[in-house]
Amino acid sequence: MNKKFDKHIRLVVKHYENLISGPVNNLKDRSKFKNIPGIYILIENDSPVYVGRTRNLRNRLQAHISASHNSASFAVKRMRANLSLVPTYKLEMSREFITKTEPYRGHFLEEIEKIREM
Repeated sequence: MNKKFDKHIRLVVKHYENLISGPVNNLKDRSKFKNIPGIYILIENDSPVYVGRTRNLRNRLQAHISASHNSASFAVKRMRANLSLVPTYKLEMSREFITKTEPYRGHFLEEIEKIREM
């Protein structure tokens, strides 16, 4: 096996073990994470649905539950999947359009609430 690849694999195992042995927090606890980097997992019904890495944990977690189409990309992705909407570069089905126009906005806000409870 390639020595460099082998080194990375060993690091992945080490970091994974550290990650799963760490504390489990709710998004409501995000104020504790001001200005610290981290890896986070969003869990829904005991299953991981999103893994992210960030330089500022509190700000990124806050962004996931903001009503901004620019910040809450995971909520937009979930909404599109649930409604079978295909991403497009056309203005009438852009992220901005579907997060600000009914009936899509209601679905977007529902996804934000689901993420907030993770």
